Amino acid sequence: MSIQFLLDNFEQLFDSEEKIKNFDKIILQLAVSGRLNTQHPEDEPATTLLNRITAEKQALIKAGTLKPQKPLPPVTEAEQPFTLPDNWLWVRLGEVSFINPKNTCDDSVEFSFIPMNLVSKKFNEHPSFEKRLWKDIKKGFTHFANNDVVLAKITPCFENGKSGIMKDLLNGFGAGTTELYVFRGVAGLVLPELVYIHFKTSLFLKNGETNMTGSAGQKRVPRSFVENYSLPLPPLAEQQRIVAKVEELLSKSAEIKEYFSEKNKMRVKLNQSLLHHLQESKNHEEFKKNFDLITSHFNGLYDNQENMKALRQTILQLAVSGRLNTQHPEDEPATTLLNRITAEKQALIKAGKLKPQKPLPPVAEAEQPFTLPDSWLWVRLQDVGKLSRGKSKHRPRNAPELFDGEYPFIQTGDIAKSTLYVQHHSQTYNEAGLAQSKLFPKNTLCITIAANIGESAILKYPACFPDSIVGFIPYNQLSEVLFAYYFINIMKTDLEKYAPATAQKNINLNILDKLAFPLPPLAEQQRIVAKVEELMALCDALEAQLAQQQAHATALLNSLVHELVGVGSL
Repeated sequence: MSIQFLLDNFEQLFDSEEKIKNFDKIILQLAVSGRLNTQHPEDEPATTLLNRITAEKQALIKAGTLKPQKPLPPVTEAEQPFTLPDNWLWVRLGEVSFINPKNTCDDSVEFSFIPMNLVSKKFNEHPSFEKRLWKDIKKGFTHFANNDVVLAKITPCFENGKSGIMKDLLNGFGAGTTELYVFRGVAGLVLPELVYIHFKTSLFLKNGETNMTGSAGQKRVPRSFVENYSLPLPPLAEQQRIVAKVEELLSKSAEIKEYFSEKNKMRVKLNQSLLHHLQESKNHEEFKKNFDLITSHFNGLYDNQENMKALRQTILQLAVSGRLNTQHPEDEPATTLLNRITAEKQALIKAGKLKPQKPLPPVAEAEQPFTLPDSWLWVRLQDVGKLSRGKSKHRPRNAPELFDGEYPFIQTGDIAKSTLYVQHHSQTYNEAGLAQSKLFPKNTLCITIAANIGESAILKYPACFPDSIVGFIPYNQLSEVLFAYYFINIMKTDLEKYAPATAQKNINLNILDKLAFPLPPLAEQQRIVAKVEELMALCDALEAQLAQQQAHATALLNSLVHELVGVGSL
């Protein structure tokens, strides 16, 4: 397998933005492990190169330029994460570089000053600098010079990959934040670009993060880690080829990323256009034609959650506005349905099962977010169902004696995590807990009015919940609870607008009571629910198919990474 295979199959293997980022990581890891280029047996071997580096360092010590250093132990086999080409050699980073060397400069001359915010986390973006007199920065800061490699040592800068090669420093020297390690090569025998490539590899960053010491928020990579880091040393000629190849491939990678970026912009525009045509469908036949067009472009359009969510929301918007199905003139009109619901309410009030409600005014035209078919009717949400807040004020931490029973206790987080139906519950009440709460029946529509306002889901079983959740129960099932769920789902953003601008956002029950609600004939509601379920099932099937394709691409990519790089998935 070769890097060319990755390039030739780029679109299949790197089918998401996250995977495209991994392409660069693969190139860097292949580079430092000797798998990016064909090796040249005629190169001076790394053992000879190391001897030259050692001789140069001894000469500097003898001349008094360098203090004697404590010898570092050889790299053990356990410290070697992969096998090297024959003419490479495992060394310690401290063996082949000077760490945090000092500069001697003229106090009255300006040099470069680099705080941490000017060190980039982007690849090959050299640090920018400020101008300072040497006398102002020579003490209390880290020194560096042109072609030194710097590495952030503190969290989260290290994990973010903040590092760089010093280039074009003012008068060739500078100083900066003490949260940097500085690495200076010996007589140009280890290229700074090669060391920098190492610092950008996932393997180096993962190992460094594992070895961090200190308290949370102030953790640092210790000097002993970088000094003893196992560095695969290639021949000098191979170092030059590696640097050139990495620059070539990352340049190609940047071009490919730009292509994908433009392609994604076009995909967004196409998606918006298709959804617009779907929303503007004038009849069922036109809707089917437009939806079939979306289906035919599904793999190219809906490989991310945002686009998929937009499609599902469009389906719901069409459903609750009467544009998803063909209207049937023979249906009992919504006005007759409302009269039946009103009669049911009066019967419940007379029987003492419902408190009398203050009548709300008809829905004014300004309150109607869209136009309804002739047989539909704008009403208030309280006109078609009973709305009531939950009644559970205690939590396990302050009333443990109320919990661990057989009655599910739903919280706002459980609603937010659910899709259509409540999927799970965090706690359960016992009999004592139920006595201070209220058990809502199966098929209650739960609507959150605090924290994540307007989240909704339907109970598949009786459950209790706190007053941060409102339960909606259609009167005598004379309207479909699923249709109400569709409407609340698309109205979530509008409901959030009613929340005051405070840290603990919430809305009151009156907001939901007065909410304008589109009431279709009951038969139409049933057809809408059936159609939505059909289309959502199709979306589910298409998503599952796409997920399977993406999983296959991910598995293939991880297999290739393991085969090429030898360090597992990135």
